[in-house]
Amino acid sequence: MQQRRGMKQLYRPRWRPALSFALALVLGGCTQGQPRPASTAPPATDLVTYTGQLANRAHTERAQAVERARAAWNAAPSPDNRARLGLAQAQPGQAGYAPEQAADHLAAALAAEGASFSTEDRALLEFVRLQARQASRYREQLQQARAHGQQLSDKLERAERKLRAIGDIERDLDAAP
Repeated sequence: MQQRRGMKQLYRPRWRPALSFALALVLGGCTQGQPRPASTAPPATDLVTYTGQLANRAHTERAQAVERARAAWNAAPSPDNRARLGLAQAQPGQAGYAPEQAADHLAAALAAEGASFSTEDRALLEFVRLQARQASRYREQLQQARAHGQQLSDKLERAERKLRAIGDIERDLDAAP
C-alpha cells in the first residue's frame, strides 16, 4: 500500500498545478486594465436613496410621502413614479401603509414597457415587492385569527350565559318547597 501511494505521487499529472493556477485567476477575478479597489461600493441609485430616506422619516412624513407619490403618479404615470408610489406605500407604520397595493404597483412598475431601472433598483423593487406580499399575507392571517378569536369569544359568552341560566334554574328548584 505504501508503495502505491508513493508511486501515485511520483506520477502526478503535471497539468494540475497549471489548472489550479488558471482556476485561481478566473475565480479571483483577474481583469485587464486598472484593478478596482476592493473597498469601492457601487453608487447608490435614486430609488435606493429614496427608500432610505423614507425609512428614516417620521410616520407623518411617510404618510405625506405616500400622498406626494400618489399625486406624482396621477400627474405623470411612469414606471419610476409607480415604483416610488409602491415604495412609499410599502413603508410600515404610517396611515398610507398598504402592502397589497404596494406589491401591485411594484410588480406593474417592474413589468412596464419602457422601464429602465438599474440592476440595483430592480433588485430593490423585487425585494420590497416580495416583502409587501408577505406582509399582506400576514395581515390576512392576522385578520382571520382575530375573526376566529372573536367567534370563540362570542361562543364562550353564550355558553357562560347558558350556564348562568342553568344555575338560576337549579337555585329556583332548590328553593321551591
